[in-house]
Amino acid sequence: MGIVSAESRRVNELLATRIHRRLFGADGLGASSKVKAALKWLRLFKKTVVPTGELFQIPRWDGDVAATAANEWRFMQFLEFLALTPSRRLGKPVSGATGAAYVMAAHDYFCDLLGTELCPRRRRLRKILRSIRREAKSQRRARRGLRGSHLRRAYPQGPQGLVGAALNRAAAVVFAWGAVARMGEVAHESRGKLRFQPDLHVTRKDVSWHKAKGKFGRAVTVWLRPLKKKKAAAKVPVMFEEGDGGGDDVYAFLKALFRHDCHREAEAGCTPMFRERGRQAVHPKDFTAEVKQAAVRAGQDSSLFKGHSPRIGAATDLVDRGASMLMLQARGRWDSDVAAIYARMTEGGQLQLSRLMQSKHRTRDLEEVFTGFVQAA
Repeated sequence: MGIVSAESRRVNELLATRIHRRLFGADGLGASSKVKAALKWLRLFKKTVVPTGELFQIPRWDGDVAATAANEWRFMQFLEFLALTPSRRLGKPVSGATGAAYVMAAHDYFCDLLGTELCPRRRRLRKILRSIRREAKSQRRARRGLRGSHLRRAYPQGPQGLVGAALNRAAAVVFAWGAVARMGEVAHESRGKLRFQPDLHVTRKDVSWHKAKGKFGRAVTVWLRPLKKKKAAAKVPVMFEEGDGGGDDVYAFLKALFRHDCHREAEAGCTPMFRERGRQAVHPKDFTAEVKQAAVRAGQDSSLFKGHSPRIGAATDLVDRGASMLMLQARGRWDSDVAAIYARMTEGGQLQLSRLMQSKHRTRDLEEVFTGFVQAA
């Protein structure tokens, strides 16, 4: 066996340092908000369930069944602990899907940290995770969409007559509909991780008024940072054309907001776009209450309207007016095809499909064209 030179040791230490920094540094696995939350829950789990002794056993060799089985059991315990223990902030346990994500995040983190698989086969753990994910899909909350037609009935005069907090809340709801925005992109808590942060959330400085080119008229652009894109480096523009001043005219509501709820120009960069008083942003509870009030004024049962309802209604309106799924994903800042869940089937959509199915312009299927050919289904 050759002697390891000082240069070889130096290079190995350098490589190890760089790998460790990529795994657990500012942009590494350990910096992920999901991993941080998982480790926070894991500390509580150890304090409650395993106050003494080691949380996991490091396998001593490949195929160390006793250690891997014990680790698999520990992760299953952690999963059930998450399903039963209320969160301090929300007062209820995390959802099944979130709990499953936390378990896998903690598993991957410790495997990278220790440089070995804690439970490589984890057949029982995978079975439980699949069961929880299926339950999470079937238990998706029933929510109605707040559509543009609802807004026009809720605010028949548009922003006229609204001032102060009432104007800010109404403008927040109409803007959320027009921008296909998540509640967390327009309403914020007063403290904690979900508090308003000027560099992350929309401020009065993020608004610009201009005359659009071509066939479009006056418009307003709002720079909005997508909520769930953790790596998003900057805010993205969302544009609104001037409408007729009705309840679904985002331009009119923002114009009224800037006219009646003035702010100091020097403080625009730290003033929430929608605020209660001073620099206090509209709270999620107040946003949801305004959504429900708008639903009531539009003649709807408010019990199924939530903070996400403007986003659902906007997606439905866009698809109902012929927008492609690509345009819907772009407007709503979705990275996946989950946008399809938000766009609800409409009466017009059903009747249009019926009209297409009754169309006389039908062609033969391939089984009729090619004898003996059958397509799999």
